[in-house]
Amino acid sequence: MFKESQCDTGSERYLDATGNWVTAGSTIRQLPDCTGNKSDELGPAILRPDGTVIAFGGTTTGTAHTSIFNSSALTWAAGPDIPSVGGTPYTLADAPAALLPSGTVLFAASPSNWPAASGPGSFPNPTHFFEVGPNSGGNVITQVTQNPDGPNTNSFEWNFLLLPTGQVLAVETYAPNVWIYTPTGNPNSSWAPVINTWPGIVSRASTYQLTGTQFNGLSQGASYGDDTQAATNYPIVAIVNNTTGHVIYERTFGFNTMSVAPNTASSTNFMVSGKTETGASQLFVIANGIRSQPVPLVVQ
Repeated sequence: MFKESQCDTGSERYLDATGNWVTAGSTIRQLPDCTGNKSDELGPAILRPDGTVIAFGGTTTGTAHTSIFNSSALTWAAGPDIPSVGGTPYTLADAPAALLPSGTVLFAASPSNWPAASGPGSFPNPTHFFEVGPNSGGNVITQVTQNPDGPNTNSFEWNFLLLPTGQVLAVETYAPNVWIYTPTGNPNSSWAPVINTWPGIVSRASTYQLTGTQFNGLSQGASYGDDTQAATNYPIVAIVNNTTGHVIYERTFGFNTMSVAPNTASSTNFMVSGKTETGASQLFVIANGIRSQPVPLVVQ
């Protein structure tokens, strides 16, 4: 949480065990747009598998920044600046970001130099899309292929949802177009959910339980400025028939936790759909687009 009233670099942490707020130190760089145009906008913040949070700035005058929070050391460090495109600085004054299975982060950004006369709410086009590591050689920001609708939209008009396939569903708020972003790279095997117990034989239209670790993943998955969120820190169960290769995503519910802490003990109920094909199959738990190792089961 960033303290807007003072327009500084202060941050706070919420302690759920006590219900109290405590200081989390200075973000080093100014992130909210509380000077200049004073739109009060802010970019997304994404928890990554290495335990760091990359927070994107939403300032609309000059260069926008990022800051990186180390959740183990409880310290902030300056991150990379949001790059300019064609000589124009870019920002994330309301914009989406999503954690890719490889550990890099996909985000959208638009021009930061809003016309002074227009004041808050200018939101100029276009939108460009970028990735930032740590797994791409450090916290390096790289521009990726432009979306066909990017030239005619601002970043606030986009929202991301991380899919079970590891792809990103990108939707436009004010248009009917829906896009799929297919990233490169693979996750570290230690980031995957692990299934410890499962039913060997299941029947359609029946409910069962799985136990293991990291069923919720290691992140909220996606984030968007200060308006809407599309978190996916919950388990998805998929059953794949050995003969046809068809994938059925089953309904999950009754999670024992929503924690994204590493190695968290996890359990979930799942209901076998009436459309699930019978016969020898494999079952996976998927969290934030990362699959567990398969376990065998037979669908009756």
